[in-house]
Amino acid sequence: MVQSNHAPKVEAHALTRQVGQPGARPGLAGADLRVGRAQDLSFSDNAFDAVVSHMAIMLMGDVERVVTQVARVLRIGGTLVIAVGAHPAPDSGYELFLSLARPFFAQIPPPRRMPALGDRRTRARTGLDDLLAPPVSSR
Repeated sequence: MVQSNHAPKVEAHALTRQVGQPGARPGLAGADLRVGRAQDLSFSDNAFDAVVSHMAIMLMGDVERVVTQVARVLRIGGTLVIAVGAHPAPDSGYELFLSLARPFFAQIPPPRRMPALGDRRTRARTGLDDLLAPPVSSR
């Protein structure tokens, strides 16, 4: 199990300590918890039967490097599971919120705006298919 995020290292280490405390998560008592980055996995080739990315790959930078690392550590025939966020349900109120909030967001000077997270290709099936397709050889 690898815990990886974009939060400051202090928070990531705090989470690892919290999860690793006796009784905090009994199901993880024997888990190997490591702080790391998906762009640079510290595992050997073909080390895992399965890799899971739950609400994470869509927020990561250098997604090509993430995909390369996942392919490297996943054994041939292994399972990759990716869960990404979907668009809000119709009439959920989110579209109304955005229509009201966008004019205010637009007033924030560009240097003070929050940068976009992740790679847009990871937010749609076709983009994920393109990223995860086997490399085309140049024979």
